[in-house]
Amino acid sequence: MGKWYRLPKFILGFFAASLIASFVVLPAVGKETVSAINGILDQYKDWAFVLAFTSIGLDTNFREIEEQFQGGKPLTLYVVGQLFNIILTFAAVYLLLSGKFFPLPNLAV
Repeated sequence: MGKWYRLPKFILGFFAASLIASFVVLPAVGKETVSAINGILDQYKDWAFVLAFTSIGLDTNFREIEEQFQGGKPLTLYVVGQLFNIILTFAAVYLLLSGKFFPLPNLAV
C-alpha cells in the first residue's frame, strides 16, 4: 500500500478546488459574483463544520483510546506539549502585538 494509502486524499481535492476557483471560476464570473456566492455559502459553512466534527466524534473508539492512556505517560506528554504550545503562542502574540518589535497598526476607520 505504501505512502499513497496514508496520504489524506482530501488535501488533493482541496488543492484542485482552490486552483479551479482561482484560475477558472474567478476569471469567468468576476470578483463580485464570487463574493456574492461566498456570502451565501457562508451560511452553510458553520453547519458543515459542526457535522464534520460530529462525524469524527461518532467514529471515535474511546475504549481504544483508554487502552493507549494506561500508565499516564501519553497524557503527561499531551499536557506538556499543550502547555509548551500555549506559552509559545502567547510569546508570539506578545512579540507581534506589543509594539516593541513592530509598529502597531493604525486601525482607525
